[in-house]
Formats: sequence, C-alpha cells, structure tokens
Amino acid sequence: MGMEEEAAAALAAAGFPAATLSLLRLRPGRAAAFRAGGAFVKVYLGPDAAARAGAAHRGQARAAALEGSGGPLAPTPGPLAGAAFASEWLEAERFGDLMRARFRPSRRAALMEAAGAALARLHRSAPAAPLAFGGWPADTLLKALARAGRAPWPGFAALVGRACAKLHEARAEPLPAGPAHGDLHAENLLVVSGGALRMVDFAGDETRPALADVAQLLVTAAARSPRFPPRGRGRFGLAAADEAAFFAGYGALPAPPPLVALHILRVALAQALLAADPEREGAGSRGRRRRLARLRALAEAAAARTG
Repeated sequence: MGMEEEAAAALAAAGFPAATLSLLRLRPGRAAAFRAGGAFVKVYLGPDAAARAGAAHRGQARAAALEGSGGPLAPTPGPLAGAAFASEWLEAERFGDLMRARFRPSRRAALMEAAGAALARLHRSAPAAPLAFGGWPADTLLKALARAGRAPWPGFAALVGRACAKLHEARAEPLPAGPAHGDLHAENLLVVSGGALRMVDFAGDETRPALADVAQLLVTAAARSPRFPPRGRGRFGLAAADEAAFFAGYGALPAPPPLVALHILRVALAQALLAADPEREGAGSRGRRRRLARLRALAEAAAARTG
C-alpha cells in the first residue's frame, strides 16, 4: 500500500471523507496533517502508526484535561481510529513564527514567560519521580551525521564528541521525570487570541525527563530569534532576557545548570543535523543557512557552559 492509500484508509476509518480535507503538511513516511472543517486531523504513517497515534492521543487528552488560569493546555481531542486522530481546530499563531517577529522586547518576554508557565503546568501536573538518563549514544549521532552527508560546520564533530563524553558522565544522574510533551519545538506551541498557549502534536504519554522539553523549546525559540547571537547571553548561552522570562514562568531549574546547558547543546546539535540534511526541503536555502549559523552559535555557547 502506497503512502496516499495508507493515509486515505486511515482517514476513512476515522470517519473523515477525503473530499472534506485540505492538506496542511506532509512528512513522507511519518505523518500527514489536514484541516477538516472545525477539526484538525493527523494521520500517522509507517509500521508503528497506530501505536504512535494512540500515544499522541493519550498525551493530548491528559494535557487538555488540565485546568489553570489559562484553561486547558491542549485542544480537546476528537475521535481516534487506528492511525488517525482528530482535535478541535484552533485559530492561532505558531510560537515559532512569533519568535521570528521584530516586536518590542516586552512582547517577546511575555511570550517566553507564558511558554514557561504552560510547560510548568504540564510537568507539575503529577509528582515527579527520578529517572536515570540513558545518555546519548555516539553511534546514534554518527548515523545521523552519515545521513546528513556532511558536517553542518567545521568543528561539529568535536562538539559531538564533547557532548557524548559529558552525557556519558551524566548517565547515572537521575533526572526529575513525569508528564511531558516529548516533541515541544516552537512549531508545536500555538498562541490563541488573548495570549493563551496550546500544545499540539504530543509525542507520547509516557514518563519523560522534564529537561528534554525545556531544552527543546529554548533551542527552537533561540534559533528563530531575529537577533542572534544576542548582545547579552544568559547562563545557557541564549539571550539573557529570553532565559530570564522563560524561567520566571517555569520556576526552578529542572536540573543543575551544567546539565541544562548540556541538554541544550544536545538539542542544538540534533537540530543542526536535521537542518543540514540534503534530503529535507530547502536544505540549501538562505533561511536554512541562517538557521545553521544560529544553531552553531548556540551550541558553542552552551558547550562553554557545560562545566
């Protein structure tokens, strides 16, 4: 069965006729997203599609049930059928797009603080338990580097080696873990009218280290900053104002500062591999080169703060 037939079958099983859909985005072999009137519909593709759809649905349902001053954290989930599930459609702007905008610093700070508060509400919705971090195996990085075809910049391999060595040292140090998003980059956070934030596209519902969500959101927000490298850097190499605003909303650090910086380094390197992959759309564009330059500056600054 081809990708189109697989997606069509999953949509039909979920009760969404193809004629009612408009395609939003497609990741070959992974997933397709559609709008169907007042619903957002996502179809997972591949051999583990049904399991991934179920995990994402459960994660989103858990987050949508959380109440706070801003209301639910996620859109209300709809039907789940095999490899497809739906949720309410939101008229919203993507957090990542807003991070690119050149608006006054107070507006950016407000967005970063709101993101920190939303993430804290999710992470602290259940008691945290210590979870041993398994490290970041070097062979995983080497395979990703081979797929990318070339290093994103000179000196990249040295940063990878440093990150792997440091993460190997940190393997036995338990991290606070609990409810998490699992893939909270800046495109999976939406800002609806009034400034409330909604999380979408959950990666699962299992227990995960809170630090993983924090590092991914900080890196993807920094990589979309209109001014990077920033004039003033904070503890982890990001813009000091962004860091201060985020942690004003989030609260206490989820791990000691060197370990936070190490995970920011890990995410920056992984994002750079994705951005440099020649098979990804726009790999040679000016925007992609600018993104790589920002990720390089962020990774090198984070590496200097890992201790």
